[in-house]
Amino acid sequence: MKRLVRLALPLAGAVLLAACGTSPEEHFALALEAFGKSDYQTARTELGQALKADPRNREMLLLLVQTQLLLGDGDGAQGGAERLRAIGLSGPELARIEAEAALLRGKPDKALELLGNDGAVDAWRIRAAAHLALEDSAAAQAAFLAGNRAGSNFRLACDYTRYLIQSGDLATASSQFEALRRSRAEALEVLMLGGALSEAYARQDLAEKYYARAAQLFPFRFEPLLAHANLLDMAGKVPEAARLAEGAAAIAPGDAGVQQALLSVYSQQGKWEKIRDMLQRREDELDPASGEGMTYAEALLRLGHPEQARAQFAQALLVQPQNRYARMMLGESQLATGDAVSAWETLRPLAQGLFVQLREIELAVKAGQAAGAEEAGALQARVQSPAFRQQQAVLQGAIAADARGDSAKALQLYQQLAADSGADAELLRRLAMAASQAGQPTLALASADKALALDPQNPELRYAAGVVRLRAGLDLAAARQHLQAAADARPDNPQYRAQLAKAKAAAG
Repeated sequence: MKRLVRLALPLAGAVLLAACGTSPEEHFALALEAFGKSDYQTARTELGQALKADPRNREMLLLLVQTQLLLGDGDGAQGGAERLRAIGLSGPELARIEAEAALLRGKPDKALELLGNDGAVDAWRIRAAAHLALEDSAAAQAAFLAGNRAGSNFRLACDYTRYLIQSGDLATASSQFEALRRSRAEALEVLMLGGALSEAYARQDLAEKYYARAAQLFPFRFEPLLAHANLLDMAGKVPEAARLAEGAAAIAPGDAGVQQALLSVYSQQGKWEKIRDMLQRREDELDPASGEGMTYAEALLRLGHPEQARAQFAQALLVQPQNRYARMMLGESQLATGDAVSAWETLRPLAQGLFVQLREIELAVKAGQAAGAEEAGALQARVQSPAFRQQQAVLQGAIAADARGDSAKALQLYQQLAADSGADAELLRRLAMAASQAGQPTLALASADKALALDPQNPELRYAAGVVRLRAGLDLAAARQHLQAAADARPDNPQYRAQLAKAKAAAG
């Protein structure tokens, strides 16, 4: 009788599994198929179902961990690593899993410690990413090259190409990308790199084609939609950008990049209720000086809450005194609360320089007139004068030349403006950067230093003073000092950190 019971138990389990409709093996097969198509969300779901019935299956756990790593889920990957250790996995393979999980959890030092002296290609890939997280560009570059010598692999090649694009080494990035394109032209990672490289070359038309193709082949991934949305947003194609951003949000509603894209297009469309609804639940944790914080403050202003908006913009301007948007919106909020005198004091500095927007002048004139300021009439006359309109036309031509990479033309126009308008810190900064790009280091250094003398605490001007020295290979100690100051003032700026790392490497 006992024998019959023992035989009946597996049969009962099989009946139950059949009743569920899909066996663990079938779930695993579906997961493998989804993983092969880069549909990692589906792969994770199917693996979760498979592991319910077979929780110690090594193959399933290994695929789950790789899926979690590719999804950027460091906590989940670490949990999977612990399950693998419990069934006997050890050695370098487990260490690499835990190192990448640590990196995703914001612990690059721990990742390097776990990797030790591991010379596998994947170890070099993770090591390079850890060094980048630690802002050590030279060590990251060395790790990428060591990985290539060790044999390279697809993920390392993609990461290295992305690093080269972000570092501005477009010639080497192009060479790396061509090799990837020849081997796996329609892989998601290759298509996304093609879009990023095209953007770096200012080939928006080609970038759009790459992102559109990626979205067509991988409709379950939000990244192509998000990249395409950001590209269209920058090009001023807001309705199209909004459609793509909303498509990305339908796939990955919690992604921070998707949220930023939605906020950008909704603010341009004046959809303030949507912005308020998106951010209101996080109101207490929003940094007033962040992009999200100021967008939320503007939403409050547009929806009839000027006092709340005024308080938030005041905090933002205190943290970022050079932020023109924060100053303009604080002035508008002060006007909305009936405090014209404060609004005039806030807005008047915006209207003085060359780089002034029409909206800034209009608000300043409105505030000055309401406050009874004599300067308001002269300011209005300035903006209506033919000389001002001609100056703005030259300025827009210079900015357009800068954008298309024509440094010589941009420099010529900036010099024309400098001769006509005198000392302007932002104009001198732009002139310095254009001169640096055009191969005139002496002019670049002199202009950057003049700009910095006008506003010594401005991190953008410190950055420019550092970069022109770094590019010219002159006074590298000062270059490092300026770039360190800029990065300290704006620690969230990746461009500042990347140039600082280059300066440290150059200065030894």
